[in-house]
Amino acid sequence: MADLDRSSLNAAFRALGDVLGARGYAYDLVIVGGAALLLGGTVSRPTKDGDVVGERRPDSSIARLDMLPPELARAAIDVARAYGLADDWLNLGPASLLDGPLPGGFEERLRPVA
Repeated sequence: MADLDRSSLNAAFRALGDVLGARGYAYDLVIVGGAALLLGGTVSRPTKDGDVVGERRPDSSIARLDMLPPELARAAIDVARAYGLADDWLNLGPASLLDGPLPGGFEERLRPVA
């Protein structure tokens, strides 16, 4: 499957937002790992996926997702097929980070990516 550079990763997330919006859904996902570093311009090496650690709630807390909600999972697969990505390009691999306390200042360091 295709590797994602910064531009294609941004495009995939924009497409995901568009698909979800067209279906009446929206999520404020917290992405970590290589995808977060790539989107933030910290690294330039491509990635194969977007690691979701949880969903940011309106009160700014982060809620762990034990599974992608069905509508999010369907939209992610639709984007994967349109962009030639693996079906699990959006995954919860690092969600166990929320099993314990997050590193100090984690929530304050989150940056929105549109």
